[in-house]
Amino acid sequence: MVQRAAAPPLRPQRRFTALRVIAVLLKVGAALLFLSGVLVSLLSCLGGATAIAQLSSAAGPGRVAPSEAAAVTFAITTALVVLVLSTLQALVLWATGDAILVILAIEENTRAAVNTLAGLPAAVEAGVGRALARGAVPGQ
Repeated sequence: MVQRAAAPPLRPQRRFTALRVIAVLLKVGAALLFLSGVLVSLLSCLGGATAIAQLSSAAGPGRVAPSEAAAVTFAITTALVVLVLSTLQALVLWATGDAILVILAIEENTRAAVNTLAGLPAAVEAGVGRALARGAVPGQ
């Protein structure tokens, strides 16, 4: 009589679809937030360059307006602050989405382990229980 190979265990059904959707939305939001932060930073630098050009033309040829340095400082500072804050916020959103997915993976693996252990014959479970009670470590 030919014995059949045991079928691989079925993957447990996925649960908590709403949490998975929320995790994906958080990651998409993080990517959009980061990209918009980079865009706003670039626009801030561009706006600063435009302000400097207008100040220079208002001062006249060969003269430097005293507020040019302030415009440059403000544009660069604004760009850096926006870039840093949007990056930090994007990282928090991305990490929150990943944390949700990790918790869901832990739940799936725990459920799969319980289902696997529930399928073991009672004799094996009793033997493992006795071995653990004696202090024996499985696999040694």
